[in-house]
Parts: sequence; structure tokens; C-alpha cells
Amino acid sequence: MYQTAANCDKRRILGALTGKKIDRVPNFEVLVDDPTLNFIMGREIKGNHTLGNISLEDYMEFARRVGQDAIGL
Repeated sequence: MYQTAANCDKRRILGALTGKKIDRVPNFEVLVDDPTLNFIMGREIKGNHTLGNISLEDYMEFARRVGQDAIGL
């Protein structure tokens, strides 16, 4: 089951970093292998996947699908 954008919250990461009680462990992925990325996206994504090597649109879609609380830029 995929998370939704409504479940994503940068305050979760900030809370974790400052020792506050949070509702769940923050989710943040930087390295995702090709088969995993293609499965999650439901289509083939071209490129070597450190998520920095794919289009911004694909990265944002991936982040929404897995419920990331932050993205790397």
C-alpha cells in the first residue's frame, strides 16, 4: 500500500532531529535500485538511479508514492 502526499510532513523530520515525539519514523530515500524504482513507478525509468539522476517530475511522483517526508536536492 502506498502512502499519500497527505501522510508526508517535513515537520516529522524536523521533530526527529530535535528529539520531539513523532507519529512514525521519517521516510527519506536517496538510493533506490532500478528494479525497485520501476516497480514502484509502474513503468521503466531510464537512468542510473540515485534519484538525482532522474527527472524532477519522476522524483516527485516517486516521493509521493512512497510517502517520503523530505526530498534531496
